[in-house]
Amino acid sequence: MTEPTRLPTTVAGGAALAAAVVATGTAALGSTTALGVGALGIAVLWAAITRGTTFAFDLGPFVVFVAVLQSGVAAGSTALTLVGAVAAVLAWDLGHTARDLGRQLGQEADTTRLEVARILSSLAVGVLSAGIGFAIVSVVTTGESNAALVALVIAVFFATVALGTGERQVRPAEV
Repeated sequence: MTEPTRLPTTVAGGAALAAAVVATGTAALGSTTALGVGALGIAVLWAAITRGTTFAFDLGPFVVFVAVLQSGVAAGSTALTLVGAVAAVLAWDLGHTARDLGRQLGQEADTTRLEVARILSSLAVGVLSAGIGFAIVSVVTTGESNAALVALVIAVFFATVALGTGERQVRPAEV
């Protein structure tokens, strides 16, 4: 029996990249500087997915998140900033899912159903959270407020950090 490849899985990894592209795309609508910053984050996340580098799974989505914040401050669009923030958090979450499944089961394992369920459930939580956040910002502020928007997006970031990366060394079972 051959040792499984311990690289990140392709379905969740691809979804993480897609989420980072969506976050960067929404950030680019508000600021051209955010496009460059987001592209750097996408490149770091791509390197993490292709090589399995743990630190890059945190750094890539964080850089994309910074691009979303920069765009939110520059443009002040609540809807775009929330969409970008949710997409950046999804990139982080799904990247870690790809990494963890790859380490535990190997890249060759058929985990498609599990990954699709994780993607859809994370997306549902993100959309619901953004909807509630948008409703709160709409009720609290009479117009577009950069301060309220940035506070909300930073709260999303700290909530994500509070969840933690769950980084533990996963070793194959010894025979």
